[in-house]
Amino acid sequence: MRDRMLSTRDAEVLGRTLAASGFEPSKAMPIFMGAKAACLFAVPGLVYLATVLLGYPPNRQIIYSVLSLAVALLLPNWVVALIRRPYQQALRRGIPDALDLLVVCAEAGLGLESALERVAYEMKRSNRPVGVEFSMLSYEMRVMPDRRIALANLAERTGQPALKRLAGTISQTMKYGTPLGQGLRTLAAEMRTERMTQFEERAGRLPALLTLPMIVFILPCLFIVIMGQPVSQIMGALGNMHN
Repeated sequence: MRDRMLSTRDAEVLGRTLAASGFEPSKAMPIFMGAKAACLFAVPGLVYLATVLLGYPPNRQIIYSVLSLAVALLLPNWVVALIRRPYQQALRRGIPDALDLLVVCAEAGLGLESALERVAYEMKRSNRPVGVEFSMLSYEMRVMPDRRIALANLAERTGQPALKRLAGTISQTMKYGTPLGQGLRTLAAEMRTERMTQFEERAGRLPALLTLPMIVFILPCLFIVIMGQPVSQIMGALGNMHN
């Protein structure tokens, strides 16, 4: 049914979107398609029922029901987008901490799979999306014949540039035999530098962002406080002159 409803390219795009939202595409895609089909019947039906109860004329009932088809078609996509946004934000927040933990585990002598399992266990307490992604990575590295495929799946599944760089770093260490801790330490330092740069850029934009609130809320109050008494005195003097 899914193959008949979607082309191969659309199915791949939808699978990547669902994976970037924290879902397993093979399980979530049938549910998504079923929800979309259900919305195509449920939303127009509810709109038609509402227009009947509100006493709208028949022509408006039909128009509103037809227009609601567009909403019904896009509603599942909107729900997935609402879920994806906080999931991606949680990943961005937790990746630097997870990388620092991975560096500690690697320097403590743990192997790659053991270090990933430990990081996944620890991160599930503070940042569940990162913990889930590292846990899935650890599982795929154990069952797949080539561990670099699991790393490529992590980068494609999440769509996060930081995890793509992490996958590339680990792949290079496995290919050339360089120490894992050294590569991860360098990557962690680069990510911390980028994080501080982002914070500095946000702080640099604050004066410009505060200009409009100051103009709208603070300056009128200052004018009232400073000019209120002289204006009242002038108005009083003008009133006495007319009297």
